[in-house]
Amino acid sequence: MQLIEKNLNGMGEVQFERQPDRALGCTVAQLMPGPFVPRVALECSGLLQRKPTALKDRLRMSIWLTSLESFRNRIAADTPVPSCGATSCVCASFGLALLLMALRKSDTRHLEDQREKNIHEVEQLMDVMKAHADNDVRAFSAYIEEPLSDAQGHSQQRTLEVTLGALAAARGCLQGIELAQCGLPCVKPSLQCDVVAAVLILHASLSALLLNVDSDVDQIVPSARRAELAQDRRDLQQKADEALARAWHQDKTFVQR
Repeated sequence: MQLIEKNLNGMGEVQFERQPDRALGCTVAQLMPGPFVPRVALECSGLLQRKPTALKDRLRMSIWLTSLESFRNRIAADTPVPSCGATSCVCASFGLALLLMALRKSDTRHLEDQREKNIHEVEQLMDVMKAHADNDVRAFSAYIEEPLSDAQGHSQQRTLEVTLGALAAARGCLQGIELAQCGLPCVKPSLQCDVVAAVLILHASLSALLLNVDSDVDQIVPSARRAELAQDRRDLQQKADEALARAWHQDKTFVQR
C-alpha cells in the first residue's frame, strides 16, 4: 500500500510506503524519496548511511513499537526527543482513531457508500500521521545534534526541514478535521459526540504543531521563502479554526433534530 501526501508546502510530493523492516521483523512506515525529503528521513530509511551509534540505532526504531507508558515517560524525561511535534502527531493519531471508531460502529444504510469512503480515508491518514510522528523524532534529533558553526545557530537547511515537517503534519491534522466533518452525517447520534471530540483533539494537535513553526520560522533568514512559510502557517490555522466551528455547529444541528 502506498500513501501520498501531496504538495508539501509547494515542494512536490512526499510518498509514504509501507515496507518490511528486516532489522525489527515488522512493518513500519518509511519516507520515500521525492522532490523534497529531509536528509534525516533518507538517513533513517537507509538510503543514506551514517556511522551507527547507540542513539541513532534507537532513533531508527518507531515510537509505535513502545508502550503508551514508555512513550509518556520518554516525553517526561530530560532528553530532547520525543518533544512537542511527535507528541502532537501521536495525539492526532488518537483523534483519528476515535473518529474511525465512530464511523465503524455506525450503520447508516442511506449513507453507506460515504461512510465506507470515509473509513478508508481515515485509515490512510492514520498511517501518514504515524510516519510524521517518527519523522519528527528523527528530524528534531538531527537538528539538536547538529554542531553550531557560528553565532547564527543551526543551519538553514536543518531549520527548514523541521519547519516543513511540522507544516506537513499540521496539514494532516486539518485533513482529519475535514474528514470528521464529512463523516459526521454518517455517524449515529449516540456517537456524534465522539466525532466532535476527535475534531477538538485534531485541532489542538494542529495548533501545537504550528507553535513549533512559529519558533522555527523566526530562525530562517528573512526572505520570500520565510514569508511564504509564515503565510502557510496562518492559512492552516485559519482553515482549522473555521473547520472546527463548522463541525461544532453541525453537531449542534444534529442534536436539535
